[in-house]
Amino acid sequence: MAQERQETREQEVARVRSYVASQALRRTPAQLVETLQDAHQQFLTAVATVPDALSRTTPSEGEWSALDVLLHMRTMAAFDASAIAEVLERGEQPPDIQDAIVPAPQEMTRSDLLADLERFRQQLRAVVLQAGPNAHLDIIWSHPEFGAMNWREWLLFARVHTLDHARQIQAIATALVAVTPLAYLAAKTSRIHLGTGIMQIGARTPAMIAMTAMTMSALSQNRFVLGLGGSGPQVIEGWHGVPFARPLQRTREVIDIVRMIARGERLTYTGEIYHLPLPGSEGKALVSFAQPRQNLPIYLATLGPKNLELTGELAESARRRWYVSACAPIKEPE
Repeated sequence: MAQERQETREQEVARVRSYVASQALRRTPAQLVETLQDAHQQFLTAVATVPDALSRTTPSEGEWSALDVLLHMRTMAAFDASAIAEVLERGEQPPDIQDAIVPAPQEMTRSDLLADLERFRQQLRAVVLQAGPNAHLDIIWSHPEFGAMNWREWLLFARVHTLDHARQIQAIATALVAVTPLAYLAAKTSRIHLGTGIMQIGARTPAMIAMTAMTMSALSQNRFVLGLGGSGPQVIEGWHGVPFARPLQRTREVIDIVRMIARGERLTYTGEIYHLPLPGSEGKALVSFAQPRQNLPIYLATLGPKNLELTGELAESARRRWYVSACAPIKEPE
């Protein structure tokens, strides 16, 4: 079997340049903005997999933290919005860009950077959708590695750039553990709430998720918030070796099972994915010895339309109002 050849950096640059040049004029401005928005959502999903307490942690010495990458994306989004506005609104020549990641200063927070990133992307979208499709295509400005591009090419390059850093964030998330730092923080604090942002569903069985959450609730005197998310196939299949199949149904069933265990019920469950106890086995229907947590708060990292529909359905079933941002809370009825 032939070994897969590793793409060199020069080959990658040539491939991206070819893609940008060939596709930029084939798509309408609305389509260009839509492809960038899709990539932006994937980046936000990846960011949500890194616990906030670990956002400044680097996987190893000399590497970037998730917050460093987020700052870089915010900086690039600000440049994109400003440069393309200069071209389309004023017909002016933007400066060339310096594409480099720098460490995030201590005063910068994840929530502020995410808010800025969203604002700059919305500004860019508004400018592009108001412009003529062929306006000022003669104005170009340069990236130090990928060369000179017009505003339509820059939009496609921004998509590639965003997806590249989404994969980088995913790689950071796989190298970090969500729960362990929270156990340390639970011992050092007494009032703040502690939540996983997020715990990957495919990386643990539903029972392990419930056991972890109940243990953390006990350690923190009920200050623990269980944040769950499906992650993506690159991480779930590539890192954990678990098929990334039917993520919505899996999420629904995991929450059902976690709630049953947290309420102190004997676990018997027949779903489309999970069957507990395992049919035809020696397994028995068990009850957790941990103290029941009737109102264990559960948050879902939901960004796509179908995920948001599921979150709304589960929240409605709990007869509680819900709020959606990067995460949507799912709580038991009172």
